[in-house]
Amino acid sequence: MDSDAFARLEQRVTALVAELQRQREQNRELGAENESLRSRAEQARRRLDALIESTAEER
Repeated sequence: MDSDAFARLEQRVTALVAELQRQREQNRELGAENESLRSRAEQARRRLDALIESTAEER
C-alpha cells in the first residue's frame, strides 16, 4: 500500500471514528430526553389517576 492510499484510509478511519463519537453523544442526549419524557408521562398519569379517584369519590 502506497503512502497516499494509507493516508486516505487513515482519513476515512478518523472520519468514521468522529461520526461514531457524534452518534454516541446524540444517543446519550436522546436517552436523557426519553427518560425525562417518561418521567413527565408518569407524573401526568398519577395526576390523572388522582383526579379520576377524587371525582369518583364525589359521586
